[in-house]
Amino acid sequence: MDSRGLHKVAQTIGWSKVNDEADYSSYEYKRQISPKESVVNVVRIYNSVTLDEFLETLYIIKNVLPKKLQRRVNKVTGNLKPEDISGALDAVCFAIEEYRSKCAYTKLCEYGMLVGVDLKEIGYGFQYELPRKVEKQILTQIESKLPMKYATELAKMKKMDYKIGYLKTCKNFKESE
Repeated sequence: MDSRGLHKVAQTIGWSKVNDEADYSSYEYKRQISPKESVVNVVRIYNSVTLDEFLETLYIIKNVLPKKLQRRVNKVTGNLKPEDISGALDAVCFAIEEYRSKCAYTKLCEYGMLVGVDLKEIGYGFQYELPRKVEKQILTQIESKLPMKYATELAKMKKMDYKIGYLKTCKNFKESE
């Protein structure tokens, strides 16, 4: 059985390729627990695998996801048959991309780009679930770059989508930059 779908799913989740040998590839997923502590998961994906090895590797790859997304992926991959694997892996990739587009980090990144702040530049990498404390720190750094006349209006808004929409529709904001 070919394992190209596993490579695609691993890269969609956020695993980075570390080593590429003739018969396998090694991937690692780094999770930051605190500023000084991180956990690294490592998996080796062989180019030709049996169905059992395929399912076991898929389980290891998706084990780093948040519980809510894991449940959604498990619904798609629940009773996998060998002939349905490629379609199921495409559905898994789609579910992961949808979840990533709706997570707090992506919204903060979009809000920061509108203001002119790059989150990767200030030291925040992608995380599926941001702790509230970190989310507020990022929001504070972004809003400190806002012009004063917009900061008061945006501070009243609670939802990130409203803030992004306000900045996108505000004509004077684009001119003031």
